[in-house]
Amino acid sequence: LEEGSSGINAEYGGVFCHDFFLSFVLPESINKKIKKVLDGLFDGIVCPAAILVVTAFWGLYYYNRAAIWPLKMDAIIPPLYNHMMHTLLAPIALVELALYRHHYLSLGGGLFLCTAYTAGYVAWLHVVRNVGGIWAYPIFYKLDFAGRVKFIGVIVAAMYVIFFAQHFLHQLVHGGEVEESSVKKQKQTGKVNKGKKGKSRKAD
Repeated sequence: LEEGSSGINAEYGGVFCHDFFLSFVLPESINKKIKKVLDGLFDGIVCPAAILVVTAFWGLYYYNRAAIWPLKMDAIIPPLYNHMMHTLLAPIALVELALYRHHYLSLGGGLFLCTAYTAGYVAWLHVVRNVGGIWAYPIFYKLDFAGRVKFIGVIVAAMYVIFFAQHFLHQLVHGGEVEESSVKKQKQTGKVNKGKKGKSRKAD
């Protein structure tokens, strides 16, 4: 969860740098492309992962603290920094979701990003185990193979539930999202119709 929250913080850092500095010096065409990338990341990775990190961490923390954040961790990472990693992410993501209308990717594109991020994170957990000989989270030491599969399955399922939930909330707050492809088709249809009208006028 620490690495996931660090990645989310890095993405928000990129948003801050772009919106408050780079957007004033870059051409409009480049700004649009950057915003499209940032909105796609928010859709498929940042918002679902931010909410998952907070709910999973604090849920396990209050159920069995030793399974996720042993007491010795307080001496290594101060509580304030712990809250920066595992508490602030969800409120920030929800505020952004409520105040800013994102131009999301297609549902398939968002699911692809969400799946790729989740699969990569699960793979990273096992790479750390195989290379370093340790599990990233103490709870894995208490679970057998079947238990770990079930636990990871629940986390992955929660990621997808949050992904669809934030899409629903975004549509509820900001209204339906018109995909860029449909807008382009409408423009092309309009041009074709104008061309036909022009030809018919010449014929008359």
